[in-house]
Amino acid sequence: STQSTWGVGKLISVFIKKSRKQVCVSMAIQAGKVIREVHFSGHLATTDKSYDNPCTRADKMAQKIYLLGFKKYFPQMKVHGEENDEDCHKMVINESEIFERISETIPIIHEKPLSESQKKIWNTQFEQNRLFAWIDPLDATKEFTLGDVTNVTSLIGITIAVSYTHLT
Repeated sequence: STQSTWGVGKLISVFIKKSRKQVCVSMAIQAGKVIREVHFSGHLATTDKSYDNPCTRADKMAQKIYLLGFKKYFPQMKVHGEENDEDCHKMVINESEIFERISETIPIIHEKPLSESQKKIWNTQFEQNRLFAWIDPLDATKEFTLGDVTNVTSLIGITIAVSYTHLT
């Protein structure tokens, strides 16, 4: 039988074990803190990736947090960030402090209980090398550079290599 697009989205939204999901949320919290710190410092260090497509110090620092976090907590997961990885790795950031902050945040994240169908998917084992993370460390960078932070967010999308037979 075929599975609807909703079913695929539902699978992706609940596929990772709770601790993995909490680590991702914790990384996003830390990236958000760095983005706010850069915003309030006023030192954006804006460059243009292409016409009307800016990149700031906040983009690069937030992506570095994700790259470091995924490397530490999910070493086999493939990660693709919107920004240039070389530029991000050049950013000076206290790695031990970031890992400490991520670890401190993990236990306070709470989620509502899963339905029975979600538990079936949740308990499926997925190897890390079948997972792929897509990162937009600072979405709405142009607005961010103009001081409008209303729609600024940090995005993590995770996909998994599965066949439709696993979804039925």
